[in-house]
Amino acid sequence: MEAVDTLQGGRDACAAHEWAAAADALSAADAREPLGPPDLELLATALFMIGRAGDHIAALERAHHGYAEAGEPRRAASCAFWIGMRLFMGGEMGRGGGWLARAQRSLEEDGSDCVGRGYMLMPQIFRLQAEGDVDGAVATAAAGA
Repeated sequence: MEAVDTLQGGRDACAAHEWAAAADALSAADAREPLGPPDLELLATALFMIGRAGDHIAALERAHHGYAEAGEPRRAASCAFWIGMRLFMGGEMGRGGGWLARAQRSLEEDGSDCVGRGYMLMPQIFRLQAEGDVDGAVATAAAGA
């Protein structure tokens, strides 16, 4: 199968939620020629859905760097946010915090009002809730609405 066919096959498999086939095809396409950031995000999603957490994060890291290099800070921030949240949920607080800080810097670089700013409230909301400050969590969530 040609590289273009493999890549399109991976995209189509993602659209059909055929995650294992998508991961295989996108990985094969990536081995032939490095994927661009949007396709790396698709690969990351497919890898996540089949339980390959480490590979999922690695693909998102590559997508983040690609977006940052292309001057797309909002998309870079989105990747960094999901990496940070995934690491946090997996107990890797230090690495997770670093990625969330990177997401915040990307959003500050962008400067626009966007959905990413609301996403960045989620770690604070979770922290407040875990500390028993339900009122603070609700107020923080409301600030993002």
